[in-house]
Amino acid sequence: MSAKRHLHLLLVASLIVILFALVPAKAEESNLNIVGIEHLNSKEQNVIEIQIENYDNSEINCNLMISIYSEDLTEDLPLTDTIAFFDIDSNSNYMHNFSFIIPNSGEYTFNLSLLTESDDIIQQYFYSEKFTFYDYEEYRLEDLIVDYYYDPEDNANWVYDTEKDAIELKNIENSYDTGVVLGPFDTLGHSESIISLQYQSEKTNSANYTISITTEFNSSEIYGTEWIEVHSIDQEEEINLEIPIDSTVFVLLRSKDINSDSEDFWELNGIHLEKLTIKHSLTIHSQPNYFFGINEKNELNIEIENTGSFDQQLGNVSLVADIFNQNGIIDSYATLPSIESGESQIIVISIDEALEPGHYFLSLKTTIIDNDLFFEENTYFISVSNYNYGQIDIDLKEQQNTVTIDTEDNDIQILLHTEEINELIISTEYSIAELTNNHYIIQITSEEESVLLSTETQFKGNIISLINMDEVKFSIIDDNTIVSTIEGITAPSIIFDDGNEKTLTIGISNEGFYKESYTLNYIYSSTFISSIDGISTIEIEPNTIKYVEIKVEPLQNIPREGGSQFNIEISNNNENKIITYVFGYLTPTIEISEIECDRYALLIGQNLKCTTILTNKGYFAEDLNFIIFSETTIIEEVNINSLDFLETWTLTTTYEPSKIGETNIVVNVVTNDGVIFENQIDSEIKVISSENTNTNQETEIKIPEINAGRSLVLLTIAGILYQIKRSENLKYLGLKFFFVPMYSRLQKDTLTDEPTRQKLLKYIYSEPGANFKQLKDKFSLHNGTLAHHINILENHDIITSHRSGRQRLFFPMGINQEISRVSLVTNETQRNIMDIVKNTPGITQAMISKQLDMSRQKVNYHVNSLVDKAFLKIEKQGRITRLYPLYYT
Repeated sequence: MSAKRHLHLLLVASLIVILFALVPAKAEESNLNIVGIEHLNSKEQNVIEIQIENYDNSEINCNLMISIYSEDLTEDLPLTDTIAFFDIDSNSNYMHNFSFIIPNSGEYTFNLSLLTESDDIIQQYFYSEKFTFYDYEEYRLEDLIVDYYYDPEDNANWVYDTEKDAIELKNIENSYDTGVVLGPFDTLGHSESIISLQYQSEKTNSANYTISITTEFNSSEIYGTEWIEVHSIDQEEEINLEIPIDSTVFVLLRSKDINSDSEDFWELNGIHLEKLTIKHSLTIHSQPNYFFGINEKNELNIEIENTGSFDQQLGNVSLVADIFNQNGIIDSYATLPSIESGESQIIVISIDEALEPGHYFLSLKTTIIDNDLFFEENTYFISVSNYNYGQIDIDLKEQQNTVTIDTEDNDIQILLHTEEINELIISTEYSIAELTNNHYIIQITSEEESVLLSTETQFKGNIISLINMDEVKFSIIDDNTIVSTIEGITAPSIIFDDGNEKTLTIGISNEGFYKESYTLNYIYSSTFISSIDGISTIEIEPNTIKYVEIKVEPLQNIPREGGSQFNIEISNNNENKIITYVFGYLTPTIEISEIECDRYALLIGQNLKCTTILTNKGYFAEDLNFIIFSETTIIEEVNINSLDFLETWTLTTTYEPSKIGETNIVVNVVTNDGVIFENQIDSEIKVISSENTNTNQETEIKIPEINAGRSLVLLTIAGILYQIKRSENLKYLGLKFFFVPMYSRLQKDTLTDEPTRQKLLKYIYSEPGANFKQLKDKFSLHNGTLAHHINILENHDIITSHRSGRQRLFFPMGINQEISRVSLVTNETQRNIMDIVKNTPGITQAMISKQLDMSRQKVNYHVNSLVDKAFLKIEKQGRITRLYPLYYT
C-alpha cells in the first residue's frame, strides 16, 4: 500500500470520540482513540493500535475491551484477543495493540470499551469507528500483458523488464504514439472494485500519458476497440480507480508525444485489485406470465439462485407471495428456504383453491434477514381460462392506426400493459380496470367476429394475455370422415360397402367453465338405414373432450340409388348444434378379373379348358347371370345366387370348338336390374383341321442354265453348306430360306393335304420344345422335307420356333415356351442343376458338385444330359469349363 493511501487511512482512523460516564466534575479530561490499523485487507493478519491518555495526577488501573461487528453477518466476529489489563502513570499515555483477522471483505464496526479505576472511582469510556476492508488481489505484471498498440514509426514501445519486474516505455525518439493493454480484471460478483496502479513517470508538457478502460476487448479487432479515458498521468506515483462491476475489465496505458525528450519515461511497478464481494444476493428466475386451464392445478415454479458469497441458512431468506385481482389481495403464501452459495433451488408456489377464470398478478417479496441487507420485489401475471390467444404487441401511429383481434368468443378479457391507456379506442362495448401499475384488464362483450383497436394520436402497448370468458360453450369434433357431395348434399359421407355396421365417432368439447350435460338426438330415414345405436345424454367436465360412438346398421339390400341425410342434434343450455352426414351404398360392380385358357391353338376335336374369375367391388349383389360364349355359341350359363363385397367366384369351363379358324371367348355377367359387365380373352383361339387329303398340285420344273458366272456362286453355296452342317440352327435356317423356297416352287401344298404335317403338328403339340434333330429322327425325314413342312406350319402361325444355343426349338403357337421347356425336365437333380446355373451363369461343375454335395461324375452325367437336350451350353475358358443357360431354359 502506498504511503499516501496509508496516511489517508491513519487520518481517518485518528478521529477521536470520547464518552464520559461517572466522571467527577473536577476530573481531568480522559482520552481514548484509535491511532491506526496496519492495513485494510481481509483474510490477512492485522493489528489495530489504540492510544489511552491519562490526564489525572494519579495512576489509574485500566480494563480495555474490543469487539468487531460485521455488517454483513450482523454479528460480532469471534476474536482470540479481546481484553487487556494495564496501569497508566499520571499525566502519561499508553499504547496497546490488538491482533485480528477479517474473514471477508465488507464493512466492520470497531467498538472499544475502557474501564478505569483511581481512588475507588470507576469511570467508563466508549468509542466506535467503522472501517471498510477489501479482498486484496495482486497481479504479476508479466502475466497481465494482453496486447500492444505499436507505434507506426517504431519510435517508442512498451516492454517488460524482468530485472526490474516492471512494464516500461522505452526507446523514445521523435514523435510517437504507443500503448500496452493489461488484463483481464474480473469483477463478477463485486459490489465495488478498485484498481490500484503504482508507477513512476517523467514527461514534458507536450507528452500525454493516459489510462483508459474497456469491458469489450478483442485482440483480433484491437483497433476497433472503444476505450474510455479515466485518468491523465501527472506527478503522482499511485492512482486508485473505481472500475465497472460484474464485468471483465481491460486497462490501456497509452503514451504519445509530438516532440520526444530523452528524459521522458513511464514505468509501471505494481498493480492490484481491491474488491468488495457481494455477500447477500439472490437472483429470481421465472416466466413472466402463467396460463392455467379450467380445473388445472395452479402452480408457479420460481427458481432462486444464490449469487452471493454467503450461504443462506434456514431463517435468513423469506419469500412472501401475495395474489391480487383487480379488487385487491385474495391470498398469501410464505416460505423460508435455505440455499448455499452458488446453488439454485426451485420454489413451488401451489395455490390451494383453483382461481376463477380471469386475470391476476402475484407479488413476490424476497428478503435476506432484513430489508436493508437484501430486498427484491417481482411481479408475475396469471391468466385462467380454457383458451389463451397469446401476446400481441401494439404500436399504433397515423400511418397504421388500427389492430384487428379475431375471436370466436362472445366474451373476452384482455390484460394490457401500457402507459397511454387514454389514447386507446375500442370498437365495441367494453369495461376497463387497472390491475396494477400500468397493467389494465379490459372486458369485452361482443357477437362480432373481430374487435378493432385504434387511436386518433398514437398508442403503444403490449397485450400480455387475451383469454376466453364464455361461461357456456361447446364445439363438435369430427376428423375421421371424408367430405363428399351426394345428391347435392356436401357433407361428411358414410358409404356402406360390405353390409356390416359402421361406427361413427364424434367428439364433444366442453369449452365452458363448468361441468355440463349434453343431449343427443339422431334424425335419419328408416327406409334407408336399418337402425342407429348411440347414447342420448353425456356429461363433460370443463376444458375436456369426450368422444361418442354411434353405430349405424345398413339394410340388407340397397334401398335406392343416391344417398340419405343423417343429422345429429346436440343441445346444451338452449344452445343447439347440428352435424350432418350423408349415407350411401357402394354400387355393385362386377369385375371380370381373369379369363385364362389352357391353350390358344388346338386341333379340331381337342378340348379347350378356360377359367374365369369374378369379383364384386361393390355392395352385396344377388341373382347374377353368368354367360360364357364363343361368337354365337353359348359355352355355359350359370346363375350366381349372391356375391358379397370383395367376394370372388371362379368357374372352370370345358369347350370343344366345332369350327376351324380363329374364335374369341367372351364373358357376360348380368345383374338382377339389367346391368351388364363384359370382358373377353386377350388372344384369339386358333382351331386347326386334322383331315387328310391327297390333292396335289404339280408344278413344272424349270432347270436354270449354268454358266461360268454361276459356277462361282455354286462354290460359295458349297462353303455355306459346310458351315450349315456344323449347326442344326444354321441347317434349319438355310433349308428354310434357300432350299425350301426352291422346293416349294416345285410342289405347292395346302395346310391340310399332307399327312406328314399332321404327324409333326401332333408331336409338337404333345412335346413342346422338340428340336429339329428330334423331329427328323422321329419321322425319318430328310432335312429339306422336314424344313419344308415346318416352314409351312410356322408361316401359317400354327407353331413357332426359338433359338436355343445351336438348336432351334418348336412350340405350339400361344404356349409359354419357358414353362414348356422347363416342364420337360422331370429329373429333380437336373432341375436343381438348371436352377443353380440360371442363378449363377458361368459356374463350374466342381462348384455345383460342392453345392449339391454330389460326386463330380454324377454331376457330369446330368450336365451332359442337359446339354444334349439343349437346356445348357458349355464354354471353355482356358482349362476351366463353365456352364451357361440357353435362351429358353
